[in-house]
Amino acid sequence: MNNTTLLKKYELTALFKACAIFDPSKRDQRMVIRVTVVPMLTRKLDDLRVALRANGHSESIQEMIDEITHALNHACARLDCTFDPRIDAAISADEARMEKILASLPPRDKIEVRRTAK
Repeated sequence: MNNTTLLKKYELTALFKACAIFDPSKRDQRMVIRVTVVPMLTRKLDDLRVALRANGHSESIQEMIDEITHALNHACARLDCTFDPRIDAAISADEARMEKILASLPPRDKIEVRRTAK
C-alpha cells in the first residue's frame, strides 16, 4: 500500500468517524458535517459509482460504496435530513443567509503581488 492509498483510507476513516460521532445538538458541528463532510463523501460516492460502471465486478468498489452510503445515511438521519446521492448537501437556512451576507459585501480591492529579484 502506498502513501496515497493510506492517506485516502485515513481520510475516509476520519469522515466516517465524523458522521458517527458529531453532536447534532451543537450548531457548529452540524454545519461542518452538512457543509464539508456530506459533500466530500457524496463526491467520493459519485466517483466510485463511475469506477463501478467501468469495472462492474469489483467487490472492493461495491463494498466502499456501501460503507459511504451507510455513513451518509447515518449522518443525515442524525441531521434530520434525507440523503439523496444525486444531490450534494442541501443548502441550509444558515448557509443561504451566509451567502446573502457575502453577496452584499463590497468587492475587495485587487491585491498587488510584487516579486523581489533574487
